[in-house]
Amino acid sequence: PMIVALTFIIRNKDRKKHLVFLIPMLLIGLMLAYWCTMTTNELFAKITFLYMSPATRTAVPFGFMQILLMIYVMGNIKEDEKIFGKNTAVVLATIASVAIMSMAIRTDYEHILGNLRSYICGLILFFEIYLLFTINNKKSQAVFIALLIPIALLTGATVNPIQKGISVLTDKPIAKEVQKIVKNDPENNMWLVENLPNYYLASGAKVLNSVNTYPNFEMYKTILGERFEETEYRKIYNRYAHVYLSFSNEESDVSLIQADALIIKLNANTIKDLGVKYIVANSDLEGLSTENITFNKIYDQYDLKIYNVAY
Repeated sequence: PMIVALTFIIRNKDRKKHLVFLIPMLLIGLMLAYWCTMTTNELFAKITFLYMSPATRTAVPFGFMQILLMIYVMGNIKEDEKIFGKNTAVVLATIASVAIMSMAIRTDYEHILGNLRSYICGLILFFEIYLLFTINNKKSQAVFIALLIPIALLTGATVNPIQKGISVLTDKPIAKEVQKIVKNDPENNMWLVENLPNYYLASGAKVLNSVNTYPNFEMYKTILGERFEETEYRKIYNRYAHVYLSFSNEESDVSLIQADALIIKLNANTIKDLGVKYIVANSDLEGLSTENITFNKIYDQYDLKIYNVAY
């Protein structure tokens, strides 16, 4: 779409109304494309503020921008306005589809595509790009849209089912149990959750390791002790982060998993220092009990356990 939009500008440079929309979109698009596909330097990242957005996340608004460009050109181009001739469109579509599929295969770390799917996707991609490069033709527009519809339906129909309502947050057995505990023991409503901590917030639990929009400095100070001020650790916890847990008898520690996720390894005595009263976990914590702290299992269903922590 950016190539088509740029060509449309060149062939319609006297129609200034189009420049107001297309020029800024293309400039921003080039910047995002560079960030998504190339390694870049620290200065560029800081000037553009893109250091705050991982390339995989930036690809989403960049893709949406391509849709807007595509719709704009389709809505404004006239049939007698040429974008590319058929032969040029075939060459460009071949180059573009091969380049895109090569990138897709190279970054397919889960091996989802496979050879057959790669060829099918590449073929569909070739025809779509060819039609996009000949979009001034009404027939090309119609076929282009007709091909996009099944692609949209297939990619939409194969995702997880859309949930209706909030019963998943209120009616599940584990949610009901948490709600009951919160209601019966409101004075001791401090929790740790091994997996999916945000889920239990909906049941009224005060979850220490829910997503940290801002870092919980008091928590990390308790966990790390004298190491709290060390630069190495500040770089780990001083960020927006999904916070995961593991429990052990070793010294409590904090480590980074990826840019927006960290894991806290908790010693039983640290749990006591945090003032936590309840823990939701998949693992068995009763073996971690000591003379100073006891993990009493009060719920165990569907591989989910709730422990009452006694000091």
